[in-house]
Amino acid sequence: MDLPGPTGETNRETLHPRGRVLCEAPDTQQLVEQLAAVLATGNHAVVASRLHALLPADLPSEVRASIAVVADIKDEVVDVALCPEPHQAAQLRREFAAREGRRTRVVTPIDGAYPLMWLLVERVVSVNTAAAGGNATLMTLDPA
Repeated sequence: MDLPGPTGETNRETLHPRGRVLCEAPDTQQLVEQLAAVLATGNHAVVASRLHALLPADLPSEVRASIAVVADIKDEVVDVALCPEPHQAAQLRREFAAREGRRTRVVTPIDGAYPLMWLLVERVVSVNTAAAGGNATLMTLDPA
């Protein structure tokens, strides 16, 4: 999306998937809701093998291909975690906080739906051509 800016400047905002999203659900319905959020935002799902039986048998092959079933989530690198239960989400937050490395956000539903904004990364690129007199090609000249 193009954003407004002063003369001599262009601004473009884009949204990108975060990557691997842990789905932690107590039942099939909630797991399917999480998968819908993950797939709608272009991410890949990570599901613990203990939850594999909750996956509907009639999932399309394209959907199954975007789900990584892992033996144990303790050492899995994920970018976001979805969890419907507040007490379980608190436990996940503690587990992720104890890990080395980057922080992992644990997202719970708001009014029954997962806020998709937490599954996306926002990037804004600003190009200021004012220094080149408004002519962007002057900034790409090879000094050779």
